[in-house]
Amino acid sequence: MWHLKTRIKQVAVALCPDYPNIKTVDEIEQFFAIEQVCRGTEDANKDLHKLIDLMRCELGWTKLQTVEFWEKNKEKI
Repeated sequence: MWHLKTRIKQVAVALCPDYPNIKTVDEIEQFFAIEQVCRGTEDANKDLHKLIDLMRCELGWTKLQTVEFWEKNKEKI
């Protein structure tokens, strides 16, 4: 049978391996750890898009040129 507590633990262990005692803390703290990972990812994504826009402007590229560059080179990453 599927249990929410079990699933929270599975996700927390997978996404938050560096969180102290993630396997043994209660599900409320595991959920908090998941939430912090999500917020950190969101902040990093915003920063990345700001950097991409800054670089695009410095290079004088349009958004379309930037997308074309990505499509041409994404396999290299």
